[in-house]
Amino acid sequence: MYVIGILVILIGVIPAVLGLYFKKIFKETRLATPLSLFMILIFVWQVDIGVLYFYEFLPEGVILFLFKLFRGAIFTVLPLTIYISYSSYSRNTYINKEKTIMEKVAKVVISKPVFIFSLILSIIAYFINWSVYGVTDIYMKQLFNTGINYYYPLSGMIGKNILISLIIITFLVLFCSCFSIRYISNKPLRQFMKTFVVFSFLLIMGGVLNLVPNLGSLVSTIFVIAFTAAVMIAFVRMYISQLNDYTKLLQREKKLDYLGGLSASLIHEIRNPLHLIKNYSYIIKETQDLNEKGKKMFSYIDKSTDHLGTIVESFTNYMETELFEMKIEDLNEVIEHAIELTRGNLNEYHTKVNFNSRYENIKVPLHKGYITQVFVNLIKNSAESIPEERTERTITIDIEFVDDYIEVNLRDTGKGIPSENWNKIFDPFISNKKRGMGLGLSLSKKIMLEHQGDLIVEDSNSYGTQFRIRIPKNSFNY
Repeated sequence: MYVIGILVILIGVIPAVLGLYFKKIFKETRLATPLSLFMILIFVWQVDIGVLYFYEFLPEGVILFLFKLFRGAIFTVLPLTIYISYSSYSRNTYINKEKTIMEKVAKVVISKPVFIFSLILSIIAYFINWSVYGVTDIYMKQLFNTGINYYYPLSGMIGKNILISLIIITFLVLFCSCFSIRYISNKPLRQFMKTFVVFSFLLIMGGVLNLVPNLGSLVSTIFVIAFTAAVMIAFVRMYISQLNDYTKLLQREKKLDYLGGLSASLIHEIRNPLHLIKNYSYIIKETQDLNEKGKKMFSYIDKSTDHLGTIVESFTNYMETELFEMKIEDLNEVIEHAIELTRGNLNEYHTKVNFNSRYENIKVPLHKGYITQVFVNLIKNSAESIPEERTERTITIDIEFVDDYIEVNLRDTGKGIPSENWNKIFDPFISNKKRGMGLGLSLSKKIMLEHQGDLIVEDSNSYGTQFRIRIPKNSFNY
């Protein structure tokens, strides 16, 4: 019944077309290529099933050859399923350092070595497929009692056992992925992987049921339709969510650009009269005889213009912080690097930093240099804020996961900040230091806003201050 064969192949065309569409439209996303290949392989898998119904048009030998040829799709789908799980898991998850047994198992199973092993096993299985230990023959079989006939492949034990081993490995990875999905920090990706893992499990289960002769190798076709629809919807939702987040970021950057341009114009307008004041002040002092009172007044003018010039230059540098390209970095490494950079300052003030990192592999999109500077500024300020007479001289840093954000809490044992100044300290040129310009915290706040995060004073009293740094989990490139 070639009509059934044609129908099976046409159903396989749907995921193939969607795969090519994914590759073209969503090419900037990391998962686009493996997903596109996955969809195309499903089509080849359907062709492999469909040719078994073409006995009225093709000789038995040709059908056997085509079945062996296209069978490579199932051998490739399995390691590719493992790769998609591994790629999503390894780049986007955080796990407690004190792992449970299941977390330890998941880290071993969803790994690069397991993917490479499955790929090698699939290649071996495909070559065995052509040997006397693989598919040795095909014979006519009836689909239940419908009178519809098709060819059923007869496989050797070695080839069948290798295929079963590959399926078991894939199921094990998918099972661990189900358990580990909750650790994926990126919410849109987490939702997508839930759909992918569940329907991949069903799709491969449908392939296993194809081994039952009376089912006519058609069970997987039903799951192909369900898998294609579910994954398509889930992927588009993930991409739209990504696009919305990226649009919000662009809008915020445009506002920052506008404010930067406005400030630059204002600074330019201040510079011109400032130069005139300084020049005419110099000319008057050089050409006019001034008494002591006049000289003193002009000394005040000189000091004030120098101070204003310093403020203008500092504010110019503050506003000219370049827009930066964010990369996926390990937040633990960034914080540890900042602690090392402030080691001299910490030793000077006899202060100890306790970094309580409960998680590993905290990969987030950020600019490493700027975020490091934020932590350097906070650690230095905290160390300097601790009174000399205080015996407990510690800075404690810990990390929490709250919704779509990673929150870093930095607590010190300093003298505290009055509640009415919690917001003012982030304004430029607000400082209680004798030698400070008051730009450290304001620049840190600006950096965090440009990361689509925030920096706030969470709590403060006479026993210390707690800062909270919020960093978005989401990456704009899945």
